[in-house]
Amino acid sequence: MYKFYLEIKTEEHMLYPKEIAEAFGLYSMNGKPHSILIKAIILDYLESKQIEYTPIFYNSRNGLKEVFSAKYYMPALQLHLSKANHNNVYISQNGKKYKYFFKQKERV
Repeated sequence: MYKFYLEIKTEEHMLYPKEIAEAFGLYSMNGKPHSILIKAIILDYLESKQIEYTPIFYNSRNGLKEVFSAKYYMPALQLHLSKANHNNVYISQNGKKYKYFFKQKERV
């Protein structure tokens, strides 16, 4: 099987999972934005809602990096945050556990 990538142009600035984690204040236990958790939450949401999804990649200086549209990450994160419990562990649909903590952005 061969993979090919199609260039698309859009007005929307799509975000890396790391950027989404920073925006929502979701950090791994080592203090870094929890991009793996973000991707798990989004992909679980898309699967649970049976939303067809084609991955989109941005060609960064470090290679291709997956990015997400707000139409996918906003409802997924809003749903997660509305159900988030105080033990700060997310269990994905495949049973993997992700520990995290919330970090408020500092106001200047």
